[in-house]
Amino acid sequence: MRRRIGFVLLGGGIAVWAGYAAVWLAGGEPGVESFLPFHLSGVIPGSLLARWDAIRRLFDRSAEQVGAEDDEGA
Repeated sequence: MRRRIGFVLLGGGIAVWAGYAAVWLAGGEPGVESFLPFHLSGVIPGSLLARWDAIRRLFDRSAEQVGAEDDEGA
């Protein structure tokens, strides 16, 4: 479920640029600052959610390594 929500957020964050392109193609001068916050608010959490299992495994592995190093030093 997290992964699906992540991909939806990623898609929404990327789709923001369709609005930018539409304004630009219509002859307007869209400011990036109007679109970038919406892009980032979809892409950053979306990429974290889409890769949450891999991120969690990475943290679990590093916690195990730190625990093993603490045991060796004691």
